[in-house]
Amino acid sequence: MRQSMSRGGRSSAERVLMGAIIMTRYNNKTYKIDDIAWEESASGHFSGRDGRRVTYAEYYQNKYGLRIKDPKQPLLVSRLKDYQRRNPQGEAEVRKGYFSS
Repeated sequence: MRQSMSRGGRSSAERVLMGAIIMTRYNNKTYKIDDIAWEESASGHFSGRDGRRVTYAEYYQNKYGLRIKDPKQPLLVSRLKDYQRRNPQGEAEVRKGYFSS
């Protein structure tokens, strides 16, 4: 699932993945795939809880000891439910990440 994937390939991937429930090997938790962030990748940055900018690849390496094999693959999006967590502004948070190894 590379960013350069054709529209037909993206449609096929979305049909298979959207709404799927997956279990990650690194933490044995289940997640519902709500979206695919085609324009983002493991080499993209986000701000951690401490405010430090880190790439998704660095985060998974540091947190779980995982080396992401294809840093250009798009990220899968799993939205937290309202009852799970809200940020200080009262909005439901979004979880993005690399859900396969």
